[in-house]
Amino acid sequence: MLTEITLLGSGDMRSIPQPGCDCRNCLLAKNQYNFYRCEKRTNFSLLIRHNNRYTLIDAGPMIYAQLLNYYNSFLSFRDIDNILLTHDHFDHVGGIPLFYGNVKADGRSYELFCLKEVFQEIKSRYDWLFLTKNWKLFEYNEISFFEKFEIDGLKIMPIPMVHKVPTAGFVISFQSSEGIEKKIAIATDTKEIKEECKKFISGADLLFLGTVCEENKFPILLKGFFPDKPFREVFKREKVDHLTIEEAKEVYFDLRAKTTIAVHITHGNDTHDELSKRYDTEDFKIGYDGMTFIF
Repeated sequence: MLTEITLLGSGDMRSIPQPGCDCRNCLLAKNQYNFYRCEKRTNFSLLIRHNNRYTLIDAGPMIYAQLLNYYNSFLSFRDIDNILLTHDHFDHVGGIPLFYGNVKADGRSYELFCLKEVFQEIKSRYDWLFLTKNWKLFEYNEISFFEKFEIDGLKIMPIPMVHKVPTAGFVISFQSSEGIEKKIAIATDTKEIKEECKKFISGADLLFLGTVCEENKFPILLKGFFPDKPFREVFKREKVDHLTIEEAKEVYFDLRAKTTIAVHITHGNDTHDELSKRYDTEDFKIGYDGMTFIF
């Protein structure tokens, strides 16, 4: 059976289009005829269908729209079996409460996999999701860095990312429809790949790598996040904890992934078409919502 991997969302917390924004990106993304579908970006999320089971990686606040847009309503929340979370930032977990209104008909729980710190934060933030005594909406499975686990034929290794909060990347291996072992890696929110992690990612068939913007867009991006602070203080790169597109290309060369997809792209970049013209190669691509890969 074929394994399908769909990039549900290629953006960061500031989706495209933004309400009230008339930048070129937003105007193109709002085009009603959908000529510029690649300009639309929702929060990062990835869906893996393997052995006819669905595994979701990150559930941001736009997960509802993502399932509607790319699966024509044929896929519902109830079809999702497993949820893996990278970290607790809102654009990666803000859609978790939406599962509350989509309890599985057979009473089964959603299998939730994340670091202990991430689960504690979610439970604190959305305590009402865990109050019921008669059934569990989520069956929590604690994961730890470098400790491999398996779900539905997917072998998963959590690896540490360099971010403001405890954050996991994932290296996932599985058997393709041809019986060949394939490896994909997810490294969304990080400002570097640690040396101890490179050996696990190296040579991946598919790598999803977080890149917020081009280097020359950082001053504008940071000033938007910290409008009241002096420019010199704002420009300190360590406040962002993300790779630029240029840095991501260096990482891609170092890791020798067969295909690398740039994701977690923020509002304020050039259009998807312009970024693609500058950076796309045969095996490095600027990601877009709805991008699908078959193994």
